[in-house]
Amino acid sequence: MLRNLDALDALRGLASLAIAFYAWSQFTVWADSPIVGQFYLFVDFFFVFTGFLIAEVYRDHLKTSADLRKFVILRLAKLYPIQLFFLAPLAGIELMKLLYEVLDVQQSGAVAFAAEHLSLSGLLANLTLTQAFGVLETPGWNEPSWYVATEFWVSFLFANACLAGLMRSWAGRISLAIIAGAALVWMLIDPGSMKLENGGAFAREVYSFGVGVAVHSFLRIGQVARKLADIRRKYAGLIEAPLLVFVVLFIANADGLISFAAPPVFALLIIVFADGRGTILQGLRTGVFRILGKFSYSISMSHFLFILPMRSILEAKGGQDLSMIASYTVGLYLALTIVIAIITEKLVEAPARNAIRSWRDGQTWSGSALKQPRPRNA
Repeated sequence: MLRNLDALDALRGLASLAIAFYAWSQFTVWADSPIVGQFYLFVDFFFVFTGFLIAEVYRDHLKTSADLRKFVILRLAKLYPIQLFFLAPLAGIELMKLLYEVLDVQQSGAVAFAAEHLSLSGLLANLTLTQAFGVLETPGWNEPSWYVATEFWVSFLFANACLAGLMRSWAGRISLAIIAGAALVWMLIDPGSMKLENGGAFAREVYSFGVGVAVHSFLRIGQVARKLADIRRKYAGLIEAPLLVFVVLFIANADGLISFAAPPVFALLIIVFADGRGTILQGLRTGVFRILGKFSYSISMSHFLFILPMRSILEAKGGQDLSMIASYTVGLYLALTIVIAIITEKLVEAPARNAIRSWRDGQTWSGSALKQPRPRNA
């Protein structure tokens, strides 16, 4: 039976809101706040949790090439529908511009695919999930999708590592740890912080995802699992609140090289909140927190629908200071982001997820059927 990860799912939902807030803060009076400026690190909670979650669900079922093929289909079916959903309107606008040019229809807008962030090469990179490999100056289009791309490719590499048997021996796990460590060393050298969203994003994902996988391997050690279960049973109420305060204070001060400690810090959240019994943990499994967890992926992708128009407004206003307006409307922006996330979940994610489950339930995996119940966002 899989661990109950609803509390961690809720924390991922809160992290997605923090990321959305960080993206909007560039327009507000908090644009230069050193605290808000570190909120980009909440992306790494996504990466660490994803590494843990993928290992929890799939590591014992990836033994043949057929298993790998099924895994790839499941990951694409999870990640790709919303990627296409948010690319479609932007691509449609550019294609209409191109049609006007071909038909020689007079227009006042820009030339199709001429903007750096809406280039044709950028569209192709987004469609092939390669926008975070340094092939572009900027990820462009729906910019948050860079971490969707890195998540897919790193999870694909993890699946291949499982297929090669690396997760079934300590030598193999150490080899994977060395790879994650090499990614960390590369980032320490250049550019010296975790704030990587383009060429270095892949190394960032490898490192953070690897930490999540390492935590999962650690918790699978029988003696460790029993000891932690005993500690959580006795002291969960005393540990949870101080840990959350520590994480928030750490993120607020995690500048420069300190930022590289973010994934291990997030790993502590997984150790404490994975299948625990504390009061805060139980609260995170209910109400609005559960809802945020359910829509976390959509929130992380949909907030950019409001960022791009705001940039266009500022450009049209000639750089006019709109920071007070943006600051006062941040609540409206977050609320609308959640509304859009709910709509996309209902219209895009849920149908895709139901189709995935119908297909998955008819599949067999090496060793046994895929464990149930399965975490919602795996």
